[in-house]
Amino acid sequence: MSSNGENKCANISSMTKWLAGETEEECRYCLLPPVIQWYSSELKENGFDELASELEAVVNEGDPAGVALIMDSVKEKVSPPTKERLKEFDCAVQLHEE
Repeated sequence: MSSNGENKCANISSMTKWLAGETEEECRYCLLPPVIQWYSSELKENGFDELASELEAVVNEGDPAGVALIMDSVKEKVSPPTKERLKEFDCAVQLHEE
């Protein structure tokens, strides 16, 4: 949170919505590789190896919309602390462009 109490991450979108908002002037999918790596590492560190494998399989298919969809869906299958950490990754990439 910022010093005035505003949470900059409070209004982030799902990764699916965010990726769909890409314009010709930007490449949001180009920003995903480090976030995918962060997700994968976080999932493995917290014992969600199967979800990390699912994510990696979708990444290997090369479908950006599928990647965003799995990134959103894994957040619903993990523990609350892991979910919050994954949302921090979403926030970092979404605020990167501002």
